[in-house]
Amino acid sequence: MPEPVTVAENSLTSIAEYAPGGASYKRLMIALPAAGLATFAPLYSAHGLLPRIGATFGVSETTSALIISSGTIGLTIGALMWSVLGDRFGRPRVMKIAMCIAVALGFLTIIMPTFPLILATRVLQGIALGALPTLAMAYLSEQVERKYTVIAAGAFISGNTVGGLSGRLIAAPIGAEWGWRWGVGAVVVVSLIATIVFCIKLPAPRTELKTVGSVSEMLANVCQHLRTPALVAIYLQGFLLFGGFIGTYNYLTYRLEDEPFNMPTSLVSLLFIAYLAGTVSARLTGRWALRWGRRRVINAGALVYAIGLILTLFDSIFVILLGLVTLTGGFFMCQAIASGWAGTLPTRGTAQSTSLYNMGYYAGSAILGYLCGFPYRWFGWFGVVATVLLFIALAQALILTHKTLDDRQ
Repeated sequence: MPEPVTVAENSLTSIAEYAPGGASYKRLMIALPAAGLATFAPLYSAHGLLPRIGATFGVSETTSALIISSGTIGLTIGALMWSVLGDRFGRPRVMKIAMCIAVALGFLTIIMPTFPLILATRVLQGIALGALPTLAMAYLSEQVERKYTVIAAGAFISGNTVGGLSGRLIAAPIGAEWGWRWGVGAVVVVSLIATIVFCIKLPAPRTELKTVGSVSEMLANVCQHLRTPALVAIYLQGFLLFGGFIGTYNYLTYRLEDEPFNMPTSLVSLLFIAYLAGTVSARLTGRWALRWGRRRVINAGALVYAIGLILTLFDSIFVILLGLVTLTGGFFMCQAIASGWAGTLPTRGTAQSTSLYNMGYYAGSAILGYLCGFPYRWFGWFGVVATVLLFIALAQALILTHKTLDDRQ
């Protein structure tokens, strides 16, 4: 049986290199945002094109939303697999290989002739894309000095928001003009370029795995994490908040293309600029957490998320945009804190903890993002808002009841 995983210092790279101002830290702050762009741009590129895809294949609103859910289902399926492969072969190497596979599957997706085949390919693409969110937070927690991980995590999350925004802004106008396949294909090209940047810029790790843990050890870590109430609260919080967030963006597209707005797809896609609020708030969250504490910041983020959601009830494009900016900023405040906790709270099995967080996070996107279509169908936009507000309340109740989630972790 292999020996337990142990970590040793790399003689070539000191911890100072992975502190703010260090050369490796600077390279990391370029590499991981590039990886976020390569991952999240293709994952959500179809968001602004859901009505057009639905019309192409003759499927309903909830069925067309499976284009998004299928990718996130793949992410959920592959999370633990990537944690094992990352431990065995090294996180940087596995992330690079998986991202290259994801680009190839992205090109394959746009040539699939039927909706079921597209969904199947999207699941496979999601599995490949899952390597980055699964391994990156564990990688950061191992390489960057602990007190700076919340700042590094915020920078990583902000790169993810740029990816989500870029995918939507690029795909929607191109897809509206030349068809959804061209729009999604353009995003895959951008993903290819970002993957190349990531592979070039990712620095040599400060620490390296000397030996390989067994699958039984991995399962033991998973069981231990699932028996830790504070960690389970974090995983469920990601499930609820991200599920509501994706449900909001999924069905707001339909609302704005219907009465009384009647907005064209190309114009609706511009509302995704609200994602820039998440880019900014995720970067600032680390500094806020160091000043005011993680619990206060995550609670403030949830409140901001709820206020922004309520603003989208108004029949005014300006107020809806303000609401989108507000809820997006609040959501990514919560995510930056929770994802950092998932990586720093456990004393062992960091990769398995971040994998479980991502499984909950993306399962919420796939399941709740899809299910939000039913209150939209039955009660209109008010039904979506009421449902997501319930998710926010449940998520924060979980965090508030676990005092072990303190500001030192």
